[in-house]
Amino acid sequence: MTKRTKRTILWSLLAVLVIVVAFLAYYFTAIYNQVDNFQKTGEDSPFYQVKPTETSKTPEPPKWEGTDRVNILLMGVDARGLQKEKFHVPIPCWSLHLIQ
Repeated sequence: MTKRTKRTILWSLLAVLVIVVAFLAYYFTAIYNQVDNFQKTGEDSPFYQVKPTETSKTPEPPKWEGTDRVNILLMGVDARGLQKEKFHVPIPCWSLHLIQ
């Protein structure tokens, strides 16, 4: 490699680095400005035109007497078909009979 080629590569890498740093600075500055706008009050607030909604009272649920039916939802994963491989997804139990 000649001295001129090395200098060209160095300047190219430096230009790419400056562009990446400038982009990141612009990106994080934009995020900071948007987050900073949330704290403003009055007419400067981004939520100035938003009108609060009317709240209505939620009706009370009926009192449980102890004789009515109760539904309980249990959720989970069946890992009986789980193999000892890395990043393996558990096989649903309804599909185990299809594999065997």
